[in-house]
Amino acid sequence: MRTIPLAVAALLAALMTSTMAIAQGETPLRPVSEWKLVPATGVEARLEPQPGGIARIAFEKASEEPRMVAMAVPLGGLPGGAQTLVIEGRLALEADARADLVVAMWEKSGACWYKSLVCTLPSDQVGVVQVPIAGPSLARFSEDDSGALEPMDVERLWIGVLLHGPAKGVVEFAGAHFSTEPYRAAGPLAITGAGAGEWTVGADPAVTCDLTTPNGGPNGEPCLKYEFTMPGMRHMYCVPAVPVPAQPLEGYSALKLTYKADLPPGISGLLLMIGERGAQFYADPPPPASADWTTLTVPLTQFKLGTWSQDDNGVLDMGRVDRIMVGIHGAATTDPATGAVWVTGLELVP
Repeated sequence: MRTIPLAVAALLAALMTSTMAIAQGETPLRPVSEWKLVPATGVEARLEPQPGGIARIAFEKASEEPRMVAMAVPLGGLPGGAQTLVIEGRLALEADARADLVVAMWEKSGACWYKSLVCTLPSDQVGVVQVPIAGPSLARFSEDDSGALEPMDVERLWIGVLLHGPAKGVVEFAGAHFSTEPYRAAGPLAITGAGAGEWTVGADPAVTCDLTTPNGGPNGEPCLKYEFTMPGMRHMYCVPAVPVPAQPLEGYSALKLTYKADLPPGISGLLLMIGERGAQFYADPPPPASADWTTLTVPLTQFKLGTWSQDDNGVLDMGRVDRIMVGIHGAATTDPATGAVWVTGLELVP
């Protein structure tokens, strides 16, 4: 039996590992030991290398304005087909501090594009988080003549956390790699957070709408409540809207809500819509009137572009969604027509 020299065996193992990574659509970044701490303003940050190739950044910030703590990673362009950046790390914050996980992509021209999401890295041990990199936003301080990210021109990444308000803690990075796998949300995204949400309403001038947010949910939780009065026998509308949190939305497949609706004759259901920077996509079929609290999950595939709306491709692009609307429209058969709608538990689900 022939034996393989150790050096050759090591080379074969490395080649097999490399082939496996490519076959799985993964492209690793440089080792964390080659990452550099980005000079921070408005926050004290110090790099503390740890055993096992982990970079720990201890930080403290007293001001209210958002500040970023990040590591810079050299790059020779984004790998073809990459959809997500998979980051290994942990984040430990003291008290009630909040942080977003941010990936900033810098082009050779100096243009900066970024994606961010609420940081869900665990606090007690290193975990893994996906960040979608498709459809990034241009940083407000940046300009780009082409108006779009040029993947092969990306020469460095910033990977870090954006701290909101006073904050103290540590963030650790153990590694990162690009993946061709699409982004998948880790769990539901509450559209209104823990409360009833900040709603605004658009309505026909002939409609009277009283919008409140009482603790009137099925379990006493905050909810949206609006009561309306409108003329009958002609088309009217009353459409409350709530902004969507600034999070990547590509990993969600349905919109979920709990509601009840007392609707006048002639108005059979709600006008449930997803707003996409000017365009409006409505649920078809519409959620029906309900005297009791009802929980409904509507697949995003059931949302259609409104005939009154315009969109550049006619397709619901979740990366461009900015608001959710739960309203009513149509011609009531009574005059005047009155009704009320209650909404809570509004969330996007994977």
